Amino acid sequence: MSLESEEMFVKLISVGFKEASLDSPTFRASVNFTNQQIQQVEAWLNGIYTALTLIQNGMGKVEQVANGIEMLIVPDVVSTSGVIDNDYTQTAMVSTGEGLKKIFLEYSRLLHFDTRILKLVENLVKNELNSYKIQRMQFETIQLRYDKVSSLHHKMEKTKPLEQIKEESYQLYEVRKQYLESSLELYYRMARLTNSINFTLIEIANSFWSGNLNPDMLQLLGIAKVQMSVKRIYGWKTQVEQSSNDMMRNIQRTKTQTEMMMTASMKPPSKLTDYDCSLLSYSNVFLEDEPGIRTEKHGWLYMKTSSQNKIEWVRRWVFVKDGLFGIFSLSDDKLSVQETNKIGLGLINFKFAPGEERRFCFELKTLRVSITLQAETLLELKTWMTVLKIQKERILNKELNHCFVKCELPPPMEDFASNMSTYVDTELTSTKGLEHIKFFYKGLPCSSLYQRIHKGVFINTPVTTSLSVESILFQALFSPPSFPNAVTANIWGSVNWGMYFFPEMKREIYPASKKEFYPSSYPVDLQLADIELKSLFEVVFANDEKTMLTMKCNWIPNSEQELYGRSFLTQKHIYFYMNHMGFVSLIRKNLADLINIECDSKEDCDILKLYYSSGYVSKVKIFLDSGMAVQKKINLLILNQRRQVPRSLQSLLSDFNNIDELKGQEQAELATQRRDTIPSIVHSVPTSMEAPIDIDYQKDFHLIWDKVYDSPPKVLFHAFLGDNVDMLHKVVPLVETSGSETARTSWHAGRKPPGLERKVYPFIGITSISSKKLEFTQVIEHMVNNRYYEFYQIDQTLNIGGIFFSTETRVTIQMVSSKRSRLKIYLRPIFNSAKFNLFRPLYYLLFRSRVTKLDRELQVMLKQLGASNEIVKALHSFGPISQTEQKEQLIPPGQLAEVVEIRAAVLFLFLTKKSLIKALKFSFGVLSKIRLIIASALSIVTANHVILFCLSLSLILNLLLMGQTVSSYYTFHKTSTLLSNYMKETPYLLQRSIQLADIKDQISSRTYINSTSDLVYQQFMNTSFLFNFPNVQLQDYSDIETSQSAKILKQSFDNIGIRRNHLLVQLRILNHAELQIAEAEWRNWLVSESRRCNQVRRLDRDITDGVQETISSILSYCQQCSDHLEQVYAQSEKLL
Repeated sequence: MSLESEEMFVKLISVGFKEASLDSPTFRASVNFTNQQIQQVEAWLNGIYTALTLIQNGMGKVEQVANGIEMLIVPDVVSTSGVIDNDYTQTAMVSTGEGLKKIFLEYSRLLHFDTRILKLVENLVKNELNSYKIQRMQFETIQLRYDKVSSLHHKMEKTKPLEQIKEESYQLYEVRKQYLESSLELYYRMARLTNSINFTLIEIANSFWSGNLNPDMLQLLGIAKVQMSVKRIYGWKTQVEQSSNDMMRNIQRTKTQTEMMMTASMKPPSKLTDYDCSLLSYSNVFLEDEPGIRTEKHGWLYMKTSSQNKIEWVRRWVFVKDGLFGIFSLSDDKLSVQETNKIGLGLINFKFAPGEERRFCFELKTLRVSITLQAETLLELKTWMTVLKIQKERILNKELNHCFVKCELPPPMEDFASNMSTYVDTELTSTKGLEHIKFFYKGLPCSSLYQRIHKGVFINTPVTTSLSVESILFQALFSPPSFPNAVTANIWGSVNWGMYFFPEMKREIYPASKKEFYPSSYPVDLQLADIELKSLFEVVFANDEKTMLTMKCNWIPNSEQELYGRSFLTQKHIYFYMNHMGFVSLIRKNLADLINIECDSKEDCDILKLYYSSGYVSKVKIFLDSGMAVQKKINLLILNQRRQVPRSLQSLLSDFNNIDELKGQEQAELATQRRDTIPSIVHSVPTSMEAPIDIDYQKDFHLIWDKVYDSPPKVLFHAFLGDNVDMLHKVVPLVETSGSETARTSWHAGRKPPGLERKVYPFIGITSISSKKLEFTQVIEHMVNNRYYEFYQIDQTLNIGGIFFSTETRVTIQMVSSKRSRLKIYLRPIFNSAKFNLFRPLYYLLFRSRVTKLDRELQVMLKQLGASNEIVKALHSFGPISQTEQKEQLIPPGQLAEVVEIRAAVLFLFLTKKSLIKALKFSFGVLSKIRLIIASALSIVTANHVILFCLSLSLILNLLLMGQTVSSYYTFHKTSTLLSNYMKETPYLLQRSIQLADIKDQISSRTYINSTSDLVYQQFMNTSFLFNFPNVQLQDYSDIETSQSAKILKQSFDNIGIRRNHLLVQLRILNHAELQIAEAEWRNWLVSESRRCNQVRRLDRDITDGVQETISSILSYCQQCSDHLEQVYAQSEKLL
């Protein structure tokens, strides 16, 4: 089965960067509130630094006091004075002095810490915090400048020159780029600073517990658990710190990508017409046929309003979505997001407002109020108008037919209502009836929950404002509406980014609705966790689910990601929420898809491995809770999912409490020695084995089977003992299984911990006449996960003709490699008397035949699993190892036989029956083969005689023709061999050279037709285009048909001329090339002659008079050669 994409890689969304790129009210409120919190943390860190300094300085005084305690010990001078009683007084003072000294020294050791912590705190405050403050000041300066430039830009008059408007738009663009860069950088610094603060505080806490502390003293003071908890938290910090650099790189990359994308999208238009509002009319103010037009929109607009009888334009965040119009604004202290009433678009009429003094305005009207809004650019105006038009059309077409499109909805609570004092804000905000909601909380049974939330015990939401706590508090009793609202804006942002994690979920439009109160038996801690869960997963959370467990953990969905956050467990799902360094992720997994869970306890954490039916495997690291207890609770809910009638919430919580009561004992056992785990459907039991062992049992047992299989050990283990298979008891020769007639109990704690034990009640063929039942005992003795398994089975005592015996079957599975394992099966029959040992060989033979049959069945089962994800498929096919806390008794004790008597006559009949069946099967097989042979022969003989005669004749002809075929074959073979040898010889290619003299006749020849010189031929030559070219006349033809044929012939004649021209051009090129070769040869020959002449000139001086005349003629010849050579060189220079 293929894995789903979201199971392979988990989506991460940087909510902070997305809100910063939008410059939404949530971003502004969040950075302001976080800055306020950082200032408080800074003051706290300064207090911590002061306290640590005092502790460090006080340690010296404590040691002085410890040394001063020695003064309580009676000096020797005083002890011999006779004043002090040496028996009692001196003993009391000495004991007290030594005891007090030990107390002060132990106190000094407990408060000792690594002094490097002071430098860490100092570096954090002076460097990182100061760096953040500088970035914060720059951000505030640029933000103030951006708001001012934006306000001035929107104030520009319509009559201003377009070039100047464009120039100021680009100035605003430059300021906006600086503001965007500063916003993203501020959020990046905040994420990094938050990480450093948390790591430093964990270092401070760990420094007090990392020394050589006395375990007995810690146990005495009751703080041993504190030390263990801090150590595990430090282990979490170490693992998180290792991947922080990768996360920082991801943040930096996301920051750069966001900046580039937003910078490109907010660039002003280049055309002057895009700044001219005089070209707009009521008809062209919409986007027409633009691809990707959105049906919803949000963003900053300027709203026309009045304050103290003075017209002013204020900046507001406006949204249109789901048929509703609404406005977000910052609170007075700029630390939270508030909202006005949301108005259904069915109550609103909108139009373009060209009469306003400002550019790009449009108006929305209701019966009660008129709202004038201004967009920044022409494209923004058209987009807003188009979205309003599409939403109105959907309402008219009843595509948006919920009742809120014609309603006006007030804010959910008074705290979220806009407190802006302008006229339009006041008209748009209704607070009547909202003031009682907060008081309504205080009168409810959950008032303690109200107090706990306000004490700051709540989850780290994706964005944090001063109303984030109130938003969670609101969701304690009300489900927030699905459309944009201030509750969601103070948790998720201007957009509910949580919806993007579950795109397959269809959103329904619903208002805020009242929730049912939690039952009185539901713990307050779980109520708080349930509220947190529903505030984060409101899109996919089912109303019939309640949070059963919450834990802080690391979720490892694949080999490349490790997510740090919090997990929630309900009756049906596992939810995981991560908010780390600005990245948010939501995960939901169905418990019904889980087939097995394993737990492995490490020193610094517990690791849960979750196997899903799709083949997907994920891991969960738990640092503060007990992994074994969490595994028990999850498996309990899985078992509840498989029940026809699920158990009630109260019953499940009761079982959870019982598991928590045993958690302390399990943690004590885990503290003494590391335990491996046995996977189960309810819970797993650890074993004490650290490495696989292979014990040779041949001294006490007989080795029946030893074979290596191409499957992991875990697969074989579940094939033998899984809940869905019956394999192990089949090795007993006397067992005859019959489908569902084999009953078995669930696994439970064995008599020798940490082993597991269960009872099997197989159907035994030879005892079926008895009313008593047979009972086998199966025990898992040793186990190392997927490396080594050892288990055995003991059947009940049998009595055959006075021979009492039982059988112990022991099986070991050991890992050979990651994909191979060795299976060994041992047998030990236990007789009541040594004289019956003579029957051992016979029993071994019967046993081995049964194991061989079992091996064939096992091979089929393993083949069906395939080669990939064998362990997960084995868990799904063979079933896990189910375990219960208490022993089960399927068969009443009265129906169990202590000794199963098998009478000799019954055994004889049984063996005879088996032998007869095998003999009959063998005889039937032999007879079947004989019958097939005879039937085939008879079918041939009884066929048609004509067909037989034809077959005989054909056989004779084939024999006669066989000789000719052989002769023809060898003749052909000899010929083909000769031809092959001939073809292998290297061919000799002939070449022919054609000179100009060879083609003169072809060029000058022009014979067309052979005819006499009669009058007809002379007339033809006078009118023919062939002999009169280029003076061509084609009007002398008598009819159209011959005239058309003449034209076609003329066209062919022209084509021949064109082709001849091409050939002549090529011929001229070749002639020119030949001429160049001739000139080159001429020049080369002249050079050669000139060099000979040079030799003659050197000899001229020594020549006698007898040959002077000859030399003179040669020199004259040489002079002519030199003249010709100079002409050649001169001609070459002219060409150059």
